[in-house]
Amino acid sequence: FIEVHVVDVNENLYKPLFRSFVEKGFIKEDALIGTPVMTITAEDEDKGQDGEVRYSIRDGSGLGIFTIDEETGIIRTQELLDHETTPHYWLTVYAMDRGVVPLSAFVEVYIEVQDVNDNAPQTSEPVYYPSVMENSPKDVSIIQINAIDPDTKASDRLSYRITSGNPQGFFSINTRTGLITTTSRKLDREQQDEHILEVRALYFLIWKDNMLRLNSKIAVKKTKKPQIRVISCTPTLCQH
Repeated sequence: FIEVHVVDVNENLYKPLFRSFVEKGFIKEDALIGTPVMTITAEDEDKGQDGEVRYSIRDGSGLGIFTIDEETGIIRTQELLDHETTPHYWLTVYAMDRGVVPLSAFVEVYIEVQDVNDNAPQTSEPVYYPSVMENSPKDVSIIQINAIDPDTKASDRLSYRITSGNPQGFFSINTRTGLITTTSRKLDREQQDEHILEVRALYFLIWKDNMLRLNSKIAVKKTKKPQIRVISCTPTLCQH
């Protein structure tokens, strides 16, 4: 009789399996090239070579921005990031086993680029040219400094300071609104006809190298003297 042995040449029964359909990772925008972001893992229940998994990035907005180690599944940065330009990326990551007839699966990866305070506040004008009358009383509004933080697109988290040009305390600034006003000290045009203030805007009261620095050149205007008009009159009409 003839004895026949049947050999299964394709024992690759299971494809790689990810734990979820979507994986999420985070990376700060100031991360250096080569910084690890996250690790992608797929399990394959086959034995031997059929169960060995290799990873690759096939598609997504982050293609070319990130790399993946084909053996470990570690995703790293390949380019510098900027939250203000691109706040997040998508990657399509494939896991393929090494069977004779390889099986594969894929997972979508969402990577959020976290913002860091790397941009100085901005204003529409680097120098302001307001004016104020001499001998003005306290709390007269002179000019409103409006800055915005490009990192947050907001202005309510900025704080303002007069850092130079105000040794005698003629001016005050509202730290939250940026409104410059007069103080109880009286301005005298004959003594000084203009004041150059340096104003700085900073984020969350933290002094950093990227804070905004601008000038406000305040001109002091002459107060008009009261005019005395002499009216001719008869002694009768001018009696007191």
